[in-house]
Amino acid sequence: MEPKIAVGYIRWSTQDIGEGESPEIQVEAITNYCKTHDYTLSMIYKDESISGFTTKKRPAFRQMQADAEVGKFKFIIVFKLDRFGRNLKEILINSDDFEALDIQLIFLKENIDTTNYMGRAYRNLMGLFAELDRDSIKDRMGTGRYKKWKDNRTFIGRPPFGYSWDKESKTIDINPHDAAIYHKIVDWYLSGGSYKTIAEKLRAMEVRCKKAYFSSATIGTILRNPAYTGSYVVNKKVFDGKLKTKKDKPIEENITITLPQLISRVDYQKIQDRIQFNRVITKRTVHPEFWLRNVLQCAECRATIKPKLGGFRTKKGATLRYYGCYWNIASKRTLAAHGRNKCKLPYIRAEVLEDRVEYYLLNFLTFGGFSIKGVYHAPEIEALVAPERFDEQILALSSQLIHFKRTLGRKAVAKVSLFEMLEMESADKNLFLSQMARLTDEQQLLTSQIDEVQNKLTTLEKQRDNTDSLVSFVKGNTGWLKSLTEQILNLSFTDKQRLIESMLDGKIEVSLETDNGVDHWDINPKFTFNLSILQALSDEGKLDKVNPR
Repeated sequence: MEPKIAVGYIRWSTQDIGEGESPEIQVEAITNYCKTHDYTLSMIYKDESISGFTTKKRPAFRQMQADAEVGKFKFIIVFKLDRFGRNLKEILINSDDFEALDIQLIFLKENIDTTNYMGRAYRNLMGLFAELDRDSIKDRMGTGRYKKWKDNRTFIGRPPFGYSWDKESKTIDINPHDAAIYHKIVDWYLSGGSYKTIAEKLRAMEVRCKKAYFSSATIGTILRNPAYTGSYVVNKKVFDGKLKTKKDKPIEENITITLPQLISRVDYQKIQDRIQFNRVITKRTVHPEFWLRNVLQCAECRATIKPKLGGFRTKKGATLRYYGCYWNIASKRTLAAHGRNKCKLPYIRAEVLEDRVEYYLLNFLTFGGFSIKGVYHAPEIEALVAPERFDEQILALSSQLIHFKRTLGRKAVAKVSLFEMLEMESADKNLFLSQMARLTDEQQLLTSQIDEVQNKLTTLEKQRDNTDSLVSFVKGNTGWLKSLTEQILNLSFTDKQRLIESMLDGKIEVSLETDNGVDHWDINPKFTFNLSILQALSDEGKLDKVNPR
C-alpha cells in the first residue's frame, strides 16, 4: 500500500498565545492525527509571529506551495482554518490551487473534508467567519493605533523627507544627511532653480529620496510641505480602500504632528510666493490661439496634452501649431529625470484637433442640422422631443426595485428560520450549511441587482429632467440655433476657451487607435448643456440674443 505522505502547516501571531492555539498545541494535534490515521508526516511548515491577513508575507506557506508543485506530499494537515488564512478570497484560491494538484486539505478543528461539495461549502462558511474575525481584529487594532497616533505615541506612515521616527523615544528626529539635502533644495530653488533642474542635480549626485531618485513632482511636494516649519496636520481626508478621496474628515479627527523645525516660517513663505509667481508666469506666456490648452488629456499615460509652437515650419516659412502629450514632448533629459518612457501618442495638428472639437460641440448644441466647411450634418432633434418616453422605463424599473427589495427581505427571514431549525436536536447540519450557502449567494446577487436598478433609475430621472428643460429651450430658440454655427466659429480664442470649458463634462481624452496596422488619434468628448455661458455670450453681444423664456 502506497504511504500517505502528509505535511503540517502551523501559524501563530502574538495575539494567538494564550488562546489555545500556541505552536506547541498545533504541532501536537497534527502529529497525533497523523499517527492515528496512518499518515506519514514528512515535515511541518511554520510561520512564526506572522499575521494571517495575507499569504504573500508568509515564507513557510510560500515554500509549502512550491513543494506541492513538485509533488513532495499529497495531504496538508492544518490545526484550524483560520491558521490557513483569514481572507476568504485567498482561502478559496489557495484551496483550489492545492486541490488542482490532487492534494487534500484537512482542517482538524472544523473536521472539514474538502473532497465533497458539502465539505467545500462548510469550508467557505468557516472562511467567511474567519474573515469577519480578521476584520474585527483590524478594527480593534486600528482604534488603538489611532489613539496612540493622536497622542503622538506612534507614527503611521512615513515621516517627511529629512526626518525619521525613533521607536524607542517615540519621537520624530531630524535625519542629518536628509536635512542637508533639504536645505540644498531650498537654496537652489530660491536662487532660481526649477523643479526639473533640481531633480537632475540630485540624480547626478546619486542622491535618492527614500529609495527612488528625486523627480520634479517630489521636489514640488517637498517645497510645498509645511511640516518643515515645525508642525503639520494629517488624517484630513477620507479614504476609499487605499485611495485618498477629496472628502474631508471632521476637524476633530485631524491630527497635528509636531517635529523639529528645519526652516523659518518667513523663508517657507518666500518659497510659496515664488511657486505662485511661477504659476502666474506660466499662464501668461501660453499663446491664446491654443484655446484647448486646459482641457486635453492623454488617454494612454494620463498626462496633460500641451501646446507646441515652433520647430515645425511649412515650405512658405509659417510656423505650425501642434498639441502634444507632455511625455511625448518632453526631452530625453526630462524623461530620464522622471524615469519615464516617451509616450506613443504623436503630435497632433492644432487646427485639425480644434476643428474636430468644434464639430462635436456644434453637433451637441444644434442637435445636428448644421454646416461646417461646406458639409451639411442632418438634424437629430427628434430624439429629444419625447421626454415622456422615460416615464415607462422609470415605472418598470421602480416596480423591479420593489420586487428585489421584498425578495431580499424574504431571504433574511429564511436565514432566521434556518438558525431556528439548527437549534433542534434532529437538525441536519449538512442541510443547514448547503441552504445557508445558497441563501447567502442569492442575497449577494439581489443586493447587486438592487444597486444596479437604483443607479439606472437615478440616471433616467436626471435625463428626463434635463430633456424637459432642453426641449423647452429648443422650441423657443429654433431660429437662434440655426444661426449658432457661424457665430461660434467666429468667436475669439478666449471666448471659445470659455465656451468649451463651461460645456465640457471632464477632460477631452485623446486616445491612440489602430486600424489596419495604422496608428491614429481619436477623441470622444462629453458635453453638458450649460445655458448660463450661452446667455453670458449673448448678453455680451458675441452671440445672438437667446429667447428669455
